[in-house]
Amino acid sequence: MKLPLPISSAITSIKWSLSLPSHPMYYEPLSSLKTLRPPNAIPTTMKPIIERGAIETIDDLTLNPEDTYCRHNAMIALALIFLGNGLADEAHDLITPLSWSEDTYFGGPTLCPRANDPVVAMASYAHSLLHRREGFAQGEFGMMGYQNANYWASATRSRGDKCMNNYNGLPYEKVREAVLELSTEFGIEAETWCNQHIVEEGGINNDEYWETRALHKLCASVSKEDNVSKGLKEFAEKAAEVELRVLLKCCLERVGYELEEGSMSTTSDAIHTADTQTVTAKANPAVTSQAVDDDLAQSICNKVSSAHIGGFQSSNAVTLRRVTPTVTYHYLPQQEWRVACWDALQSNYLQWATPVAMKAYKLLYP
Repeated sequence: MKLPLPISSAITSIKWSLSLPSHPMYYEPLSSLKTLRPPNAIPTTMKPIIERGAIETIDDLTLNPEDTYCRHNAMIALALIFLGNGLADEAHDLITPLSWSEDTYFGGPTLCPRANDPVVAMASYAHSLLHRREGFAQGEFGMMGYQNANYWASATRSRGDKCMNNYNGLPYEKVREAVLELSTEFGIEAETWCNQHIVEEGGINNDEYWETRALHKLCASVSKEDNVSKGLKEFAEKAAEVELRVLLKCCLERVGYELEEGSMSTTSDAIHTADTQTVTAKANPAVTSQAVDDDLAQSICNKVSSAHIGGFQSSNAVTLRRVTPTVTYHYLPQQEWRVACWDALQSNYLQWATPVAMKAYKLLYP
């Protein structure tokens, strides 16, 4: 089963920026956030979800409406998508009922009595991440975001212990593997951090050890201190993003979606210069999906800019360099290209095809 188009599009724009040390939250219900949040603060890929409504989107995402476990994981998944796109309040409103045992003004009635242990543990994990996003801002109960994040990290671990031997336990091992692999791309500082806070603290033979509070501390230090290297800060940002993506993939699989290996990864950022092989797309963007693998295509998507669109308009062709391989697209006359873009928007050939077509379409035909 393919993900709904608005969901797959929103996943492509997930990132974790530490450019600002604090992100104050409103602590208001979903209905109020629509008017409180400035329109320019909402990422383009999130606008269809905002317009559709969070509850309606959860309905769309839930494969089995009769299965409470399925719906609860869909709620967590959507909360993580909101969070990964910088909308922590929307995430908080969805997560709180599944992780806090009392009713709240912003989240509404608690759902904890009807949620099973793996759901409550996963919601607590997501709750910890959203307060990491809050950063140094003072939030609920007078606590700084990072303090609250540590509280929820502890709650996650204690609640996760209840389902330790459950197939649907917390994906600590997968987070650990992903962050360790990521560190090799960011040099000795990142690898040293992982060795100290993952390998040594957990024990060399403990392949399941992961401590999200260590990543909270790293994010806090690199966003606040001036003498931190650029490489370590970029690693912290990517590690936080990878952790979120691992949780999101886990939740979507528990909803019932079968996701391809690497579909939630960010490895496209690691693609560098290579050979000069040319891939040509002529009649339809779908042709490209047969010739270019997903990571390469996502890299191409990230590189499409207004300058490239100028090339489309002037010569109907553009070369995108520093991808593997160098890619030249030869496009049809504008009217036919407009139709091809619209086709891609409607049918979502691959998750990467839609944002490419959407970006080109909007720049060509504002």
